[in-house]
Amino acid sequence: MFADITVEIIFAYFIVFCRIGSAIMLMPGLSESYISTRARLVTALTITIVVTPLLEKLIPPMPKSTIGFMLIVMAEVIIGILIGSIAKILLSAIHVAGQTISFQIGLSAANIFDPSQGGQSSTVGMFLNTVAILLIFTTDLHHIFLTGVVDSYHLFNPANALPIGGFTDLVTKTVSSSFLIGIKIAAPQLVIGLLLFLGAGVMGRLMPQMQVFFVLMPLQIMIGFFIIMVTLSAGMMMFINFYGETLANFIN
Repeated sequence: MFADITVEIIFAYFIVFCRIGSAIMLMPGLSESYISTRARLVTALTITIVVTPLLEKLIPPMPKSTIGFMLIVMAEVIIGILIGSIAKILLSAIHVAGQTISFQIGLSAANIFDPSQGGQSSTVGMFLNTVAILLIFTTDLHHIFLTGVVDSYHLFNPANALPIGGFTDLVTKTVSSSFLIGIKIAAPQLVIGLLLFLGAGVMGRLMPQMQVFFVLMPLQIMIGFFIIMVTLSAGMMMFINFYGETLANFIN
């Protein structure tokens, strides 16, 4: 059995692992700090063992020089990081929406640690982030991510040069689209908040002695949570559609 294992076979599995492992490292739901590193490693190794025989024809022969070998490894890692980063950027739309909503309802100072962002995040943003990750796995969108990683070998063949210009355009468009989706999810809060603050301004002019914003704060928070309750399903549906359509671009 072990006599059948050649250097070419080991090279093929290693090259596939470089791309898949780099993507899994940044995959939403598995890249969080509370997920065991060993679990991510086992997941990447298992997927590599399963898909490598399917990609055998797309993997170039092992280079004869060390420099050629290192160039292929670096290219595979960069492609894997790119695909994983795209998924993380898509998830940042929820972070933008959560921060915007928290600012509108007066809870922007209530921050907790967000493992997916690696820093402080609002409580509303953490709630939306948890719901988004739950929906990603519930609706099997993680299958689209994994399928996109495998099918990316048809788009980015290891034997070809890296399309740096295409990578730059893709990241730029994804960042702008994610920010736009985040603002769209928070749009009801922005509209109601604007109307509420306009009414507060009118009340402040009519009754200068009244502490308008102090009186308005409980109403602002109550209306904000009511809008979250009403628009949560629509906002999450918008995000899920955006997430799936963007990752589907990697599927051949």
